Parts: sequence; C-alpha cells; structure tokens
Amino acid sequence: MPGFWSDVNVEPKRSNRFVLISNNIGSWVIKAAGKPSYEVGESEHKYLNHTFYFPGILAWQELEVTLVDPIGEEDSTKKVMEMLFNAGYDIPTADGEAGRGLISKVSATSALGNITIQELGIDGAVVNQWSLGNAWVKSAKFGDLTYSEDGLTEVTLSIRYDWAKLGDAAAPSLIG
Repeated sequence: MPGFWSDVNVEPKRSNRFVLISNNIGSWVIKAAGKPSYEVGESEHKYLNHTFYFPGILAWQELEVTLVDPIGEEDSTKKVMEMLFNAGYDIPTADGEAGRGLISKVSATSALGNITIQELGIDGAVVNQWSLGNAWVKSAKFGDLTYSEDGLTEVTLSIRYDWAKLGDAAAPSLIG
C-alpha cells in the first residue's frame, strides 16, 4: 500500500479552499475563517494517594473571521454595524429616548444569520461542511489605520456559537 505522499490519487485538504456562507456577509469579502473547535472540561477526583480525571462538559470555542473592507455596497464596516443595530443595540441620546435597546440571543443570531463553512476540494466540490448553531458576533475589531503601510483594511469578528455540526459533504457549493 503506497504512503500518503507517494499516492497521486490522494489530494490533501487545502486551507485556502473554503467558502463561508452567511445571510448577511458577502462570501467574497471573507479573507480568513477559523474552523470550529471544542474543549472538554475535566473533573478531578482524589482518592487516597491518587488523582483521577473524568471528562466534563464540552464547550465550543469562539471562531475568528477576517473580512476585507471594500468601498461601496459591500462595505464590511457598515454591514457589521448594521448587524449590531439589528441585534438590538441603540445609541444613547441626550434626551434619553434612545439607548434602551437590549441585545437578545434571538436578535443577535438573526442579525448574523445562518453560518456555514464549506471546505472545497480541487474541483470545487464540497468535502466538508460545518454549520454553526445559534451563532452571533461577540466582538468586532475594525482594524488599524496607518500611513506606514498600504495594506487592505480588515474587520475581524469573533463569533460565538452553541454547537457546530459537520454535515453532508455532498452539499452544493457556491463555486462552479
């Protein structure tokens, strides 16, 4: 049996072949996206001269997404701020009328929309598809401005979710 590296029929997954699909973020502005990850807590039990560990509660870790920030209709900064307002945030005013908006889980998850990450094969076919359950934007960083560089402006989102599901790889892709 040939090894992985010598078999021409085996193609490794590539980190640059992915599409993040969201109702409210254009897929083409996504520059980078973390994949779901989890951590299982532990419970310690001491008995006589020994310590034993037992698996505890599973917690899904935050996921980071980096967007480029184009000018025009797909302005990432404006879209992220719209999501914040759609989640329930309200700017306070001097008359006290505004500023009472509360961010709820249902409004925050609705503002972001369904999140799916598709990993693509060499032919553009979906090889893995992750769906994030109850995802919402926990934090947004709108980047830095500097005269010393000519790089693209980016927006970095930290997305919190309750669970991730690895779905059907036969799902249709946005590519091809």
